[in-house]
Amino acid sequence: MAKSKHHWNPHPEKYKTNRILLTDRELVKEIQSANRAALAQAITRVETQSIREMSEQNGLLYQLQHQNKDSVRIAITGSPGVGKSTFIEDIGWHIVQQGHRLAVLPIDPSSRRTKGSILGDKTRMQRLANHPNAFIRPSSAGKTLGGISARTRENIVLCEAAGYDIIMVETVGVGQSETAIKDMVDMMILLLEPGAGDELQGIKRGIMELADMICITKAKSNPELTKRTMSNYQKAIHILQTKAHGIPVEIIAHEAISGQQAQSTWALIDQWISKIKSTEYFDRQRIEQHVKWYEQLIENYLIQKALYNEETNKQITAAKEQIKNNNSTAIKALHQIIHQIDQLFK
Repeated sequence: MAKSKHHWNPHPEKYKTNRILLTDRELVKEIQSANRAALAQAITRVETQSIREMSEQNGLLYQLQHQNKDSVRIAITGSPGVGKSTFIEDIGWHIVQQGHRLAVLPIDPSSRRTKGSILGDKTRMQRLANHPNAFIRPSSAGKTLGGISARTRENIVLCEAAGYDIIMVETVGVGQSETAIKDMVDMMILLLEPGAGDELQGIKRGIMELADMICITKAKSNPELTKRTMSNYQKAIHILQTKAHGIPVEIIAHEAISGQQAQSTWALIDQWISKIKSTEYFDRQRIEQHVKWYEQLIENYLIQKALYNEETNKQITAAKEQIKNNNSTAIKALHQIIHQIDQLFK
């Protein structure tokens, strides 16, 4: 894989904090100069913008939306505790040492009580976070399903515009809804522990059908069990439908603690990426991803338009109170609000 043509900004101290709020035009310039602080500020701005604001001609995404076919988008998924952050830091350190520029977008689960994000991945990848060729930006999953945040697609585009040629998205790892990330990446790596089975029964088939590579983590903790697990999954993938791109699923083992396998593991990932990029499927998939993004933007805009209408919002709030007070039902309240929403689109 070719290394990034962009170079790290040698003067990051100019905007070393986000306290200096830049205009969209200034942010575009700084992002294209590979300024990490400006990129972080841009992501924060996009995550709080409405769909209409993002689509304005002088807006960030409008100016930075050009496709970067030289980039690689990789999803790292797996159950909580499987070692996703450890795997990313181990592989990521090798990647940046090779001259690549790596952006990591961990998606953190949101607290059900505070609605806030735990945002612990940046602290778990401290060595990588301090490397000038790496950028790590956690985002909260919020109410979004799919193991992603509401602005994962937009954040990927911003990172590519800043010259990051490898983008890794670390999903929450909570269940079948993880499969939504497949519509945003070129490659999906599923991490499993030796002997993984029962705890994945409910989600295994859905994710395995989408995984391009299966990696058994913590491989040295039990070598014999690791071999048996790899053999079992090798047999299991044969009963799954052949993928559209026709490239076989790789099953590998990795031990991140020693730091000695990063080179060989990345070589296997890089080989798989080279294969997918040599097919017509890669370009078709990128186009399809843009179609999916467009569909999601339209859906989100219509939701925003309905919910942020002052009169509609009042009626929705009032209907909720009626339901709470046992003076209405969900269907009855919906019937009352549909007419109001219909008026918005006449």
